[in-house]
Amino acid sequence: MAGQIDAHAWPVSDAAMLKAEALEAAIGATEWATTVFGAAGYDVATGLEKRHRDLLGLRIADGTTDVLRSQVARAFLGERLYEMALNRSPVGSDSDLQSRRFW
Repeated sequence: MAGQIDAHAWPVSDAAMLKAEALEAAIGATEWATTVFGAAGYDVATGLEKRHRDLLGLRIADGTTDVLRSQVARAFLGERLYEMALNRSPVGSDSDLQSRRFW
């Protein structure tokens, strides 16, 4: 991993994985801290309520966790298996548009 970083060849899937899981860990930590503090956890003086709101906003603004995890799955499975897992025809096949459901 360090060699990839030094070579400026860090895969997008690694960045997506780190982003998604770090954010979820941070949200979990603030929720746990709020529980420990009880009602005081919602007080402005502790700062937990603002951190929690900011993290929930990042969950959407930086790319939803589901989208980031989909990028990781696509990188590990490859395009063909990823499309099959979603019950879709592989991209570029003749029946691609006819077999997809758009609802």
